[in-house]
Amino acid sequence: MKPRSSATTKTVSVLIACFTIAAPRSSAAAPNDKAGAQAEALFVEAKKRMAAGDYASACPKLAESQRLDPGSGTLAALATCDEHEGRTATAWSEFKDLIAAAQAASRPDREEFAKRHVAQLEPLLSHMTITVSAGARGIPSLVVQRDGIPVGAPSWGLSFPVDPGDHVVEASAPGYKAWSVHVAVGTPAAVQAVDVPALEVVPVAVAAPAVAPAPVAAVARPTGGSQRTIAFVVGGVGVAALGAGSYFGVQAISNTQQVKSSCPAVQCSNASTVALDGTAKTDAVVADILMGTGVGALIAGAILYLTDHPQGAGTSGFRLSPLLGSTTGVAAKGSF
Repeated sequence: MKPRSSATTKTVSVLIACFTIAAPRSSAAAPNDKAGAQAEALFVEAKKRMAAGDYASACPKLAESQRLDPGSGTLAALATCDEHEGRTATAWSEFKDLIAAAQAASRPDREEFAKRHVAQLEPLLSHMTITVSAGARGIPSLVVQRDGIPVGAPSWGLSFPVDPGDHVVEASAPGYKAWSVHVAVGTPAAVQAVDVPALEVVPVAVAAPAVAPAPVAAVARPTGGSQRTIAFVVGGVGVAALGAGSYFGVQAISNTQQVKSSCPAVQCSNASTVALDGTAKTDAVVADILMGTGVGALIAGAILYLTDHPQGAGTSGFRLSPLLGSTTGVAAKGSF
């Protein structure tokens, strides 16, 4: 944007631009300073482009030159370039800085040059006012920005110059949804007001309750008292089995003697004697089984009794099973 349109104003602008382009950088950088050398090269190239009317590519080079090695001559050229590009607020601020720099350097010509531009730009400045609602003011750690530049609480409600064009106003805070708005600022002397509303709280996700692991069922093991009781019971069964086995053994011996008395021959034809012989043999088998079971039960009971430990002192386990066939008794298997 070119704020001045009359022929006289254009002539003045051209003369001012020529003065700025011809002005040296007035830098304090030493000749061997790498930053200074780079800044000088950027400044020289920018002057060539400004002389050709290519302000769009000249302004960034001047801004970089000023950043690397600040100088009042570079600042004068940069302010003039930004003014030609329509960045009225930026140019106005740079010309204000140039006034202070020219006064410090005792350069009344540059001071006068900067003051004329400040006076010409001020009526053309567009302004923006950013206000923050009461709801937003109460949010801790609230951050308000305009084009990425923080706008602190002292600036809320204050009208300040901005360049014409599109601007973005943002507000954010931890735990709240960010808010932003695009604002188009016109020219000349346009005024825009932006009000930051109360921010929306971000819903806090409720974590699902942790599922407790299923309790592991404790494997019951005999305590000292219960194992001792089992030992006595098994031992008692063994004693009973031995008693019963002795009874059937005596019966088998008695019946066998009667058979031999009644029928001494190998082949016996007496039916009652033959029946008695069968009974004697059956009693003998039962006696063997009971005697074996009794002995095994007594052994198992003794093992249970002797390996009795207090709870937690160790782990023991037993399995009792009868032995039938050629060997009779009780098999005891375990670990302790």
